[in-house]
Amino acid sequence: MKHAVCSILILLSTISCVREIELDYPPVPPKIVLNASVSPEQDISAFISKTWFLLDSVPDSYLPEATIHVYINDNYKGVMKCVDDPKDTITARGQYQLPGCRLQTGDHLLLKAEAPGYETATADVEMPPYTPILSLDTVRFQSTSLTSPFYNIEGLRFLINMKKGQPGRHYYRMLIERIVDYERNGEKSTVSQYGLNSYFFASGYYPYGQVLLIDYEDPIFQITGVSTGSVQYRSYGIFTDNLLGEQSPYKVRMSIAPIENSYRSDTLSTRVTYKVHLLTVSESYYQYFRMIGGLGIWLGNVDLGDVIEPEETYSNVYNGFGVVTGYQRDTYSITMPYDVVPPSWDPWNGYTSW
Repeated sequence: MKHAVCSILILLSTISCVREIELDYPPVPPKIVLNASVSPEQDISAFISKTWFLLDSVPDSYLPEATIHVYINDNYKGVMKCVDDPKDTITARGQYQLPGCRLQTGDHLLLKAEAPGYETATADVEMPPYTPILSLDTVRFQSTSLTSPFYNIEGLRFLINMKKGQPGRHYYRMLIERIVDYERNGEKSTVSQYGLNSYFFASGYYPYGQVLLIDYEDPIFQITGVSTGSVQYRSYGIFTDNLLGEQSPYKVRMSIAPIENSYRSDTLSTRVTYKVHLLTVSESYYQYFRMIGGLGIWLGNVDLGDVIEPEETYSNVYNGFGVVTGYQRDTYSITMPYDVVPPSWDPWNGYTSW
């Protein structure tokens, strides 16, 4: 009994010991943060903010009185206008745009961001060429292999024919989007969703419903970092044309699951469309996604990214932070046939199968 009492007293004495460590982080002058992703599809737009101190309890990244000057091919085009909507409580403040100003293939864009009390931040990017999808083939399949990311789930494999259209090195990203148009008694609703990497989920278990899983199975897709055993790194569908090989055109292979068909009844109808997006991207776009891919390390469905060594974030903004990128996109769409099985979810009834 004496030994038990002594053990308890020793334990309590160790628990009560508290060592206070004072952290001395010298303040760092704030910098302008400039982010933009531009394409010929839309007017030149950007987002501007500022850095904040690590120990700030309520960080404020809004940068008022900012000015962004736009140059294309060394020709001054004007000052971007702030297009923040005061009624929008979701989108962060700091959205800027230059109405009527768009880029074409090969154009060189230079942005100069200024604000009182800050160094001028600059960034430039060249608009990459347009690469078309030549054709697309699909095949349905259902894997019975325990090692397959789509085990016991019906999947749809895409074979996308593409080739490099211009000389030089280019960078790409491939995405698959599912769009479902719902209609009930004259009411309409549309849901759009992009695919998530299939290995984000534990093997053999997938959430039921609207999740769209994607398997970048073609060897041209780069999994950043070095995989060891079951540790896997994020892949965002990025690749370079030097991996396409000598075959022309090259058939890019990727799969999605689960599969949804269109549906029509007296009360509810759905129209399911799958869109394959081929993006030809700037080097800055490629390098950014290549960098953040290594920040997520997955062991099963556990993300170990929080315990890895700190790594400097990629930025192509001089005297500031952020990423300015460019891209061109080609899209190929397929509409799914009608089936007698109603959707598992709709905007009005939720999950009808549960």
